[in-house]
Amino acid sequence: MRFPFVPANIAIFWLTVLRVSGCAAPQVTVRRVAPAPAAFAGASTPASASPSWATAASLRTLEHHDRGSANPAGGAGDRQAAAQLIDAYGAGLLAAPRCTLRVPSGPGGGSWRLILRRGAGPGGVEPGRFASLEPTDHFRVEGGPETVRTVGKGVPLVGTLKPVLAVHVAGLVPPQPVAGLAWAVTAVPVFLPPVTGHGEPTLALDLYDPHITGLIPGSEGHESRPLAADYTTPLAVVYGRFGPQRRGWRGFLGRSNEYFSSTGIYASEKPTPDKAPLVLVHGLLSDPSDFHDLQVFLERDAAVRRRYQIWYFYYPSSLPVPYSAMQLREDLAAFIHRLDPTGTHPALHRAVLVGHSMGGLLCRLAILEGGDVYLRHFFRQPLTELHLTPAQRDLVRRTFYYRASPDVAQVVFIATPHRGSRLAGGLLGSLGRLLVRVPLAVRARIQGITASNRPAMVPGAPIKPDSSLTSLSPRDPVIAAINEMPMRPGVGLHSIMGDRGRDGPPERSSDGVVTYKSSHLSQARSERLVPAGHIGTLKRPETADEIIHILQSSGGTE
Repeated sequence: MRFPFVPANIAIFWLTVLRVSGCAAPQVTVRRVAPAPAAFAGASTPASASPSWATAASLRTLEHHDRGSANPAGGAGDRQAAAQLIDAYGAGLLAAPRCTLRVPSGPGGGSWRLILRRGAGPGGVEPGRFASLEPTDHFRVEGGPETVRTVGKGVPLVGTLKPVLAVHVAGLVPPQPVAGLAWAVTAVPVFLPPVTGHGEPTLALDLYDPHITGLIPGSEGHESRPLAADYTTPLAVVYGRFGPQRRGWRGFLGRSNEYFSSTGIYASEKPTPDKAPLVLVHGLLSDPSDFHDLQVFLERDAAVRRRYQIWYFYYPSSLPVPYSAMQLREDLAAFIHRLDPTGTHPALHRAVLVGHSMGGLLCRLAILEGGDVYLRHFFRQPLTELHLTPAQRDLVRRTFYYRASPDVAQVVFIATPHRGSRLAGGLLGSLGRLLVRVPLAVRARIQGITASNRPAMVPGAPIKPDSSLTSLSPRDPVIAAINEMPMRPGVGLHSIMGDRGRDGPPERSSDGVVTYKSSHLSQARSERLVPAGHIGTLKRPETADEIIHILQSSGGTE
């Protein structure tokens, strides 16, 4: 049965209960307080560029500062001047050949060379990555924790990336982000003396990712200087493009194929082989915007910013758990291999997975060894005896027969139903399965496998391609399998659970969706209860404090 045939009052009741249970995203909004920059239509010639008096004054301000040296300009006046130049010429610089423009220096005549370039050192970012650059002061973040900023040289920017692939997995359509991603960037103005043969002075705007470096490398005879940064306004901008709750619901209800083609791992900062990945995996009816508050709390810790790069895995939560878990494993391996094809950067291979709710089940499957133990919960016959086409056999092998990810060192489970949730297995779960839509391409693949092997299937195993809701039922084969499959040795497990504060011992507590008994793991190295409901665990500073403590205890931060 499809959604139009479900009585409206039942559907509304079900959705309301899920929201009350804590399945709504954090309400963080971003309000623009300055006009969006207009597209630059002029050519890179003095005649076609018409700076305002303010931008002409900006050039003079920067010209008189530290003239004749190659040092970064500094001071509030210089930051304002550089911001005005980015407003006036940012689009033109990004569109110009080699990111260079000749701009008039004012009504009196003369011109400057204005250059947008990569900053020095590993923290420098190529301008060609960005579709737009805009000062973070153009935005106001409302709701959520206080913005994380550092004081220093340069202008903090929101750098919206050009449409890029998250990661390419052979045999799959490369995923594309539904809305543009954004990174924190800092532009540092550097005055350069006239080069022989050029009569005009040059101003360079050097781009840095503050996550990579907190310092501007000093030129000869000059010390490094602190870099100004705004870590969380770009984060709020990009997470705001996810919803809130818009993409999570649509990825669950299957309203648009674009939400399925966007599946993949994305970096919230410039990916680097020198920092360990901290990968956030969202849960049911959710998307990465659920992690906004948690990531802001983590960004406050300078050691976390220095040693970890925060990535996130987006997937439509209607997909069956085994299928999404396969994508997480393969995308993580491909993303890391792309950064370190020779395997010479050990930090990349000490990833920490943080999974909330159903996302925790995906993370757990990433560190469990696949094989017969997994398959036998779905089929009574071994893989060699199943009736499969070559493509179907490959899909079954990738789903059930795999090696645990060698690149994961720690997993943090947040409100994860390791033994299922009665909410998913009861009346609400049944109503939810009437609403959910598994995409046709995935449905066809799974139905092709089950239709030709129905006699070989285990009683109770889903014959039709059920959604992730089925996998959250305590009676589902996935839940039974993950509690029997062997785990790769050496992986540290940690649990964080929500507790709504009802009377009784912790063993009887619940976050309103997942009970303590379901989320407890005897092999976990640490366990902490936080006073919150199911989604509220991601909004509490105690959750971030516990994750930071885990990273410190494992030697990951100083």
